[in-house]
Amino acid sequence: MSDQFELEEVKPRSKNFLAQKLTRPPRLTLLFSLILSIMGVVVVASLIFIPWRQTVIGQGEVAIFDPLDRPQTVDSQIKGRLVEVLVKEGQTVEKGQVLARLEDRDSKFLDPRQAERLQGQISALQEKRQATQARIAALRAQIEAIEASRTAKLASAQAKVDQASQKLAVDQQMIRVGEQDLKTAQLQENRIRKLEEAGLKSRRDYELTVQKRVEAETKLQKLQGDVLVARQEVGLNRLEAAKIEAEASEKVQKSLESISKA
Repeated sequence: MSDQFELEEVKPRSKNFLAQKLTRPPRLTLLFSLILSIMGVVVVASLIFIPWRQTVIGQGEVAIFDPLDRPQTVDSQIKGRLVEVLVKEGQTVEKGQVLARLEDRDSKFLDPRQAERLQGQISALQEKRQATQARIAALRAQIEAIEASRTAKLASAQAKVDQASQKLAVDQQMIRVGEQDLKTAQLQENRIRKLEEAGLKSRRDYELTVQKRVEAETKLQKLQGDVLVARQEVGLNRLEAAKIEAEASEKVQKSLESISKA
């Protein structure tokens, strides 16, 4: 007896895998479904735990007050102590009705001599104003006097400066002349000395030329001293003019400050 075997056709497994892949849903679809599920759970939980507004229906009346019927604030023109209240809270009052009485704490408010006192204060202020105006006028006159004095003193100082400058110029010119005279005297002395040595001039003639040379030197030294003095005088006069200007400016500034403070 022989065994019989049936052969079955074996299909390739790769085709089965392809079919499974075709029937499997995409990952994006699964992710979207998961998000929708989570959102649904959140919405349901919110509906459960969030309180709901409740409305009650009833019947009644609504009253609207006129603005003038509301509580009003009453101010007093005079500050004082409240001594008497003539109305009660919630009471209806009329225009012109006395509500309360105040005791005046300012003894001068209704003082019959208040006008007289005020007039005295006004008169005092007017007198003070007049005195201030008079002081300002005096200060302005003082400023004008200072300006006039400064102008005169500056003119005098400038004249001295000009005079000293002219004298300095003359002395400097005289120095040049003296230097020339000294040079001439020295040349004459040398010439006479040579002639005296040669026997053509006497000793007396030579001594006279020496004397003239000494006189020229003395004169030149004096002129140099005069120039130095003239220069010092010019400097002093200029300093005096600057001092006059500074003192006058200081006085004017003080007067202007006094006017501004008046």
